[in-house]
Amino acid sequence: MIPSGHLRGSLQPRQRSLQVTEKEKITNCSALRCRTKQPFGWVLAAAVALRLITLGEAALAADPPPKPPEAAPAPVPPPAPVDSPPAAGPPATGQAPAPAEGAAPPPAPTDSPTGGPEPVPALEAMPALPELPALPEAPPPPARRMKSLRISTGAAPTAVDLGSEVAINEVGRGDNYNDDATESVNKGWWFSLKGYVRMPMRIGLGPRDDRQPGLQLHSPPRVPGQNSSDWTYLALASNPVVNMYLTVGNPRLSASVIMAANTAEDAGFQDLDQVGGITQAYLTLKFPDAFGTRGGVALTAGSFSMRWGNAGPGERSSGYYGSYVFGRTHLAGEDLTADIDLNDRFELVLEHGIGAFIEPVPFDPGQLKNGFLPTATDRQGSTFVNHAHAMLAFDDWLRVGAHLLNCWSPNDTSPIPIGGQPRMNVYGGDVHVDGLGVGSGYIGVSRVTANNVTLLAPALQVMHGTSGVGFRNTFFIRKDPVTNRTPSNDQGTVDSIVFQYIVRLGKLLGRSPIGRDTTLALFGMYSHVRSVPLVGAQGHPANSELDINDHRLKVGGEVEVAAHKYFNFGVRGDYVQMNLTDRSPSEQNLSPGGTDTFWALSPRLLIHTNWKSKEYVIVDYTHYFLGPRTYPGSPYSTILKADPHMLSITALLSF
Repeated sequence: MIPSGHLRGSLQPRQRSLQVTEKEKITNCSALRCRTKQPFGWVLAAAVALRLITLGEAALAADPPPKPPEAAPAPVPPPAPVDSPPAAGPPATGQAPAPAEGAAPPPAPTDSPTGGPEPVPALEAMPALPELPALPEAPPPPARRMKSLRISTGAAPTAVDLGSEVAINEVGRGDNYNDDATESVNKGWWFSLKGYVRMPMRIGLGPRDDRQPGLQLHSPPRVPGQNSSDWTYLALASNPVVNMYLTVGNPRLSASVIMAANTAEDAGFQDLDQVGGITQAYLTLKFPDAFGTRGGVALTAGSFSMRWGNAGPGERSSGYYGSYVFGRTHLAGEDLTADIDLNDRFELVLEHGIGAFIEPVPFDPGQLKNGFLPTATDRQGSTFVNHAHAMLAFDDWLRVGAHLLNCWSPNDTSPIPIGGQPRMNVYGGDVHVDGLGVGSGYIGVSRVTANNVTLLAPALQVMHGTSGVGFRNTFFIRKDPVTNRTPSNDQGTVDSIVFQYIVRLGKLLGRSPIGRDTTLALFGMYSHVRSVPLVGAQGHPANSELDINDHRLKVGGEVEVAAHKYFNFGVRGDYVQMNLTDRSPSEQNLSPGGTDTFWALSPRLLIHTNWKSKEYVIVDYTHYFLGPRTYPGSPYSTILKADPHMLSITALLSF
């Protein structure tokens, strides 16, 4: 037996507070039994009685008792004769004695019993209720438009551009081409975090700097078309990019903040031009029923960047050359888009916007780039952009667009006006085909008229020109590393045609879009550059003005095989020619001798985790077949020999 002291010590504090003595236990138990004995008996009796009643009812329901026989009618005695009195005798049991002689007879009963209950008189039928007039039918609820409201005729600011490395792998996926967080159809607030990471290692193998025999490694590679601001850019050695898109909203409103960087500080140069930060912040107000069931309106306001002329599948990317045929804005302002259904198959989208570059880079003639301060070598003025667009869509597989963009500056930072008003106008049209099992096709035609573009801030990015100065450097002037001469042209016209077509053979043959497949791509760009020299004009010396009449062409193709769910094989070929015709005498005087045409052949391996992935590790080798005047691009503008070999390993993720 366990000692009571030990038992008490093992109990919890709350249990110890409820302990009683042995005598108290006996007394309490006796009292409890006395108090509970009588109620317990009543409860037991009630339970037994309830059980007997239940059994009886069940027996009666199973075998009902027989009905008692009906009583026979009483015999009627024969009538007595008139002349003989009735026999005397005692009255029958239960019979009233006969009245005495001479007494008055009892009154006859008015209602004699008939041997059964008196019948109940039938109730009168209830009169019919008058018919009420029929209530009018409730009108059906208004039909709702099932399509998502477009906020632009081009690509939204948060549209992820995977780049040309994987553009060929994005066709025929069946994705929503307006895959943006602002299209969620929730009744409450929602939160979205999207992003894009492209981080390459790029190594070139080429001539030594000391001009000794042999080759050496270079990072970044010294290859032509390395920078996207160069017309020879092929997106084979893409720059680092990290974008984060944070969006919060509801079906009527969304607020977005975009953070971007073009370098990785831990493994690269801390250049403030590329480090980045919060690059865009804006609101989008949506009125999806502004036109009833036919469509609605979206208003975007804040600091944001819109893109038009995207050659990639579904307008989700800028295509193989990473350029915008009509332009990309960098503004603070507004953009109003009306999305209207003309009928069940045709959809009309109208768009207009206006904005301003928040602040141009201050001009300081004595400021030199030291790696930490951005600089401006020209007096950029306040810059504004006005743009309008229209797009007609047929069943969402055919889209035809028209675009007009106007960028100008009042030239308010120059004490003495130089040249005419800084201005750049862009207009043209494009056709996009996606679906029907025939792949993705695009063709766009644009014309750019430019004047005194050096004084424009980077509010409008057109083709490979990232700003007014960038557009001039890309199309009108190019420093020759041999003669070290730079033309002064800053006006002219550029007419361009961009085309791209990607098709998956499995889609053509009716196979599933997921699995082994072969994809083909064909793409190209043609530009006619015309700039007449302004001899004698201020800022245009005669010895540096060129008569430019270039016909530029670059074309390419790619074949990619999805051999396994973990990897794809592909090969891409490119051809670039800066002028299809002979150069003008003034151009030959500036850059004498040789051609700048080159070829590029690029086999590649794409590693991923499944058939349909948004993450890739891309191993790409490129061999360049260089012409005598094929020089490396920026930042190697003074190097005379380009690298013929390049290896890149790129980590790419979209989420």
